[in-house]
Amino acid sequence: MKFLLAQINPVVGDLEGNAKKILCTASKASSTSADLVLTPELSLWGYPANDLLLKKNLIKNQYQILDQLALDINKKYGNMSITVGIAEIINDSFFPNLYNSIAMLERGEWKIIARKIILPTYEVFDEKRYFRSEEKVSVLTKEINNKTWRLGFTICEDLWVNKNIEGRGIHKKNPIFDLKKKKLIS
Repeated sequence: MKFLLAQINPVVGDLEGNAKKILCTASKASSTSADLVLTPELSLWGYPANDLLLKKNLIKNQYQILDQLALDINKKYGNMSITVGIAEIINDSFFPNLYNSIAMLERGEWKIIARKIILPTYEVFDEKRYFRSEEKVSVLTKEINNKTWRLGFTICEDLWVNKNIEGRGIHKKNPIFDLKKKKLIS
């Protein structure tokens, strides 16, 4: 499996501009025959999006942009798989009503494949103000070139579970440990 890590620099709040950056990345991925393109956390929004996430019109616009991006990628580059970081709406009456999620775009459509588990609330971060935490790790089963792959997905802080990282100590949840139990990593 060949990955392309899209090291784009999304502009906070510029959903249309960030979608264009992702589409440009699809062109590069196509020219290198990448099987899967990975974009940054909240790549459609830019990070941190903060109070922009409270604007319902931007959330609604996000889904229209995501639909069009999936169609454009399929039309121009065929059966390419790209992950895009989005703010996923939770349809209930509780707040916050968003997940920090990863959507997989392929075949002109998109679907949610992962949600962030560990939400930082220190220094400049206040993610619990905007997002809910997912309870379980995300595993994607994907067939590429007649081989089945099982891929575990984490989003940013979900990897920061070692007490030696940033000196913050160990989180109560450990997505990496949970992925190990699924025999994805050793």
